[in-house]
Amino acid sequence: CDNNRRNGISIISANGLKLISPYAANSNGTLPMAGLDIEPNSPKNELKGIYISGLKTENNSGNGLDIVLNNLYGGGDKNVDIQIKNPKDVASVTGARVISFRQKAGIPGSIRGMIHIDKPLWSGQKKSSIDTSAMREKAVRLNMQ
Repeated sequence: CDNNRRNGISIISANGLKLISPYAANSNGTLPMAGLDIEPNSPKNELKGIYISGLKTENNSGNGLDIVLNNLYGGGDKNVDIQIKNPKDVASVTGARVISFRQKAGIPGSIRGMIHIDKPLWSGQKKSSIDTSAMREKAVRLNMQ
């Protein structure tokens, strides 16, 4: 996926998804402009059994990898299971960004689970290699090796 107007690849809801050696570069035009964006649209969506191996992103106007869990709140408790092996980003704004926070107070439910990012290789980012500053859901563990 090269030179896309919004994102190279968007994952909104999945249960048992495997992506092997996906490529997403030069995303631009309208936010979030990520190489790979994992971002549910509503609490009805699921992010389970997602396995991505050999992801390569580069020169995206947003983040190479974007994981945004905010829209899962409001539909009861959710379990997240995402495993990303050997991701590589070159020269995107940020190599990877992971976000999880309630956008409005009083929204019921919680998000639990695990996000594994194994052996990332990020180089030449315009801001940072990884941004977890908005990762506020303590029940979601982010494991990077």
